[in-house]
Amino acid sequence: MFSCKTEDSAAPSLSRYGGSENIQSPRLRGGTYDEAVTLLTAHFAGKQRALLRRYKLRKRHQRPGESVLSYVTDLRDLARKCSYGALQDQIIRDQLIEGTWCEKIREKLLLEPDELTLDDAIAKAMQVESALECSSMLTASSRSDSAPTASLTQQLQPAYQDSPDDTDAWFPVQQARRQGYRRSSDNCSNCGASSHTTRAPNCPARGQTCRNCSKPNHFAKVCRSAPAARPPQSRTPSACSDCTEIRTVSTNHVSFKTCTVQLGEVSLPLLLDTGAAASLLNLSTYNKFFAHLPLQQPSTPLCGYDNSKIEIVGILQVPVHYGSKHMPAFPFHIAKRGANLLGLDLFTGLGFSLHDDGGSAIQHVTSTWEQKWPALFDGLGCLTAFTHRPLVNAEVSPVMQPLRRIPLALRDDVTKELNALLEAGIIEPVNAAPWISNLVIAKKKSGGLRVCVDLRSVNKAVIPDKYPLPTSEELTTHFYGSTVFTKLDLRQGYLQVPLHPASRDLTAFISHAGVFRYTRMPFGLSSAPSCFQKAMNTILAGIPGVAVYLDDIVVHAPDMSTHDERLHRVFVALLGNSLTLNSEKCSFAAAAIDFVGFRLTAKGIAPLLSNVDAIHRIPEPTSASQVASFLGMTAYYLRFLPQYSQTTAPLRQLLKKEEPWNWTAACSRAFHSLKTQLTTPPILAHFDPSSPTLVTCDASAGAVGAVLSQVQDGVERPVAFASRALNPTEQRYSVGEREALACVWACERWHLYLYGRRFNLRTDHQALTTLLSASGSGHRPLRLHRWGERLRQYDYQLRFTPGRDNVVADLLSRSIEAPTPTVSPEEDTEPELIQMLHGPLQSAVSLEELQRESEQDPLLSTLCIYIRTGWPSRVPEGLAPFAGVRHELSCWGNVCVSRGLCTVVPSGLRARVLSMAHEGHLGIVRVKQRCRDLVWWPGIDRDIETMVKDCVPCLLSGEKWVASLNTTAAYPVAASPMGASPAGHLWRDPWPRGPAPPTLPGGSIRSPF
Repeated sequence: MFSCKTEDSAAPSLSRYGGSENIQSPRLRGGTYDEAVTLLTAHFAGKQRALLRRYKLRKRHQRPGESVLSYVTDLRDLARKCSYGALQDQIIRDQLIEGTWCEKIREKLLLEPDELTLDDAIAKAMQVESALECSSMLTASSRSDSAPTASLTQQLQPAYQDSPDDTDAWFPVQQARRQGYRRSSDNCSNCGASSHTTRAPNCPARGQTCRNCSKPNHFAKVCRSAPAARPPQSRTPSACSDCTEIRTVSTNHVSFKTCTVQLGEVSLPLLLDTGAAASLLNLSTYNKFFAHLPLQQPSTPLCGYDNSKIEIVGILQVPVHYGSKHMPAFPFHIAKRGANLLGLDLFTGLGFSLHDDGGSAIQHVTSTWEQKWPALFDGLGCLTAFTHRPLVNAEVSPVMQPLRRIPLALRDDVTKELNALLEAGIIEPVNAAPWISNLVIAKKKSGGLRVCVDLRSVNKAVIPDKYPLPTSEELTTHFYGSTVFTKLDLRQGYLQVPLHPASRDLTAFISHAGVFRYTRMPFGLSSAPSCFQKAMNTILAGIPGVAVYLDDIVVHAPDMSTHDERLHRVFVALLGNSLTLNSEKCSFAAAAIDFVGFRLTAKGIAPLLSNVDAIHRIPEPTSASQVASFLGMTAYYLRFLPQYSQTTAPLRQLLKKEEPWNWTAACSRAFHSLKTQLTTPPILAHFDPSSPTLVTCDASAGAVGAVLSQVQDGVERPVAFASRALNPTEQRYSVGEREALACVWACERWHLYLYGRRFNLRTDHQALTTLLSASGSGHRPLRLHRWGERLRQYDYQLRFTPGRDNVVADLLSRSIEAPTPTVSPEEDTEPELIQMLHGPLQSAVSLEELQRESEQDPLLSTLCIYIRTGWPSRVPEGLAPFAGVRHELSCWGNVCVSRGLCTVVPSGLRARVLSMAHEGHLGIVRVKQRCRDLVWWPGIDRDIETMVKDCVPCLLSGEKWVASLNTTAAYPVAASPMGASPAGHLWRDPWPRGPAPPTLPGGSIRSPF
């Protein structure tokens, strides 16, 4: 080194000591010292640093135990300074393939085409990484179910999961040097960073002790001493019992959720992670933006989700700004590597919160289970240890149902569903089977189709399995003390159970695409629930904190660590039996979940709000009649209401004739007290799968109501109440259609409770017991045809209940508080219904004409009113013929009327319709056949006979035909091939080689014999 006392002598001295042969720039010799330094920096630093960075990138290999995400993050940091431009992603992709330590990952990526993008390469590498870890876990679990699985946790490390000692102590120093990880000419020799030189005042190694040689001011990864022999460190949970937990693990890159927060003068995107108790920045971010700020010593160690210790370099105090929130100093932990995390401490400090759909605050953890166990969420599984073979009563004869035609509008979608089932191996084609059932098509809430089979005839022959399903008390007695809940849903649970080949013919069904049968246990088979419950109980036996009801599994625990251990054991059991889960319906580590009609929380068990919301919405009465209706409903549960007479005394006072209407505070207290008692135990019962189930429905002009109840201990008790308003389209339905709509809506609302279970469906509209049954009238309204198909997926017995016994559902259907008209799927089907009823008539009568004439027809306009509001006790004489078929009538298009599938033609259009039907001068029978399936009005047969008999061309044609029959010329008789056989006269050829036979009106041929 040389020293210069003045600025003027600095530049000549630099030129002289540097050597004229090395410095040839004329600007350097005549310039100042600062200009000389600038030129030298541009000459040496620029190209040399870019070349050096590229060299370091090529030499950067994945270290054993380093995750793919961490490796790619370092590659991105190195490539950012290499000036690769548009080729940067390709270079990183190639280095990932070349530098990975896992041969499986390299083989997987080399099989991909050259167009493989960096993001796809990372995703596929992480899939292989997760699969290897899962495979190792299963291998370890098969050796010992009681010991925690070591798996690849020590090899595939999460984003923040370091060993208790320095990570670089895991592999030899010589290997690190070969990988280019050791210091180079421009790295700090004390910490290995490239952002500053050796002995820089902001070096994080200053004051630290090396864990390799125990000497100060450098880290073990750059230590030049030989590694000291140390005993292996325990990785048991007790090693970090005082740690603050950081529950982050590597997840799929496409699912990251970030929030941009201003730290000091820098805006940084931080990964949202409410499972992390502390917020973290990686060392690279600190060196890049905050190296000028000092670090504080951490007071509390941090540990990962498996209680392994995370190495923290220090704590950075930095101002935080987000929106209107300002924190003058917030502590960020500086970790050696990993993502920048916005943890629970900053999440709460900025006033953030998480809420569910109902607005209730929820506990949120990062969704890592799906990434750790990808095989559990991939496709449809197939149970390996069980095969279902139901017992069959041989005395029951097989039933082969005729094909029910599927509407053309649905055929393409049904075909797609059938093809998907074929590709998945769930069904297989057959030529014939002794049992043939029909498909049942129902729409899902998502808009898709649910394809089921009507197995009611088969279930009469199947002997049900008597394995008991758990009761509500058995399911809910084990949740006390639990604060963490996970709900798992098996993907199409029943379809993961193989069906024995000898039993597959029971499930054969016919469709427009042919005959198929199931190879898996289908929904709707009466023996399926018990079989599935038995299988799940066997698979998950011995695991504490697990409740199973058919395809719903709940894992619960008093704390997170116990929960994770139990969930791990459940996943091992499920994967070992080749079962898969539906990730969209799973909830992990939640503070509250819904399970078999209950709301499970840390505070206890409560009925679902949706089950009692209809009662809560009943408004305070405004008349004595409304009070009488409410008391009639409460009296239905009189035996469960303590001190009923005292409670209802203020309300009963209002029913006295001489008492004026006066709604007092005492009346209000009594009213709300009764509603509270109705919606809480012991009146409101928990659903018991083993008890007889009842669904009671009713409808009014503006709403529908229903009650789900069960007979428990010989007493009927309510399980859930429901009601909803009718939209304007539904309010125009007939009384019978509204009652039928209530039945369909109630069954689909409580699909979770009713599907696959026998129940009684009760209505106070007696005609529905015929109209909604499979053997109902052929003239039932078109809407009832459609609703009947939707109800075929349920196993129910339709029963009539007199109105005086239907007080609860009746009140629910009449006590809706002026609701906003709801949007119903039924409103969307109105155009389809109009098209089906008017389409065949459009060549004769336009829709506008039909609506105008129907509105102007006095009988039909009055008929529409009766259909919608109910029939009077005395029917006008002109409407008497309609009264006999009142249950088959419905309104459509606001003013038009139909009987079943036939349009009721107004009087002004009947002559035109008959004229069109008689085109070609068809006979009486043929005209009646034409009209029978399209149109109807009282006396239509008589009108057809009169019209044909008065038709002049038909009369003339008939006279000629009669004259031809009276002629003396007879048709020749063919010679009998039997000769003179006595039976020869029995064989005749009516039209041998004579003239063409005459044709009757209508085109039919009459034989003279």
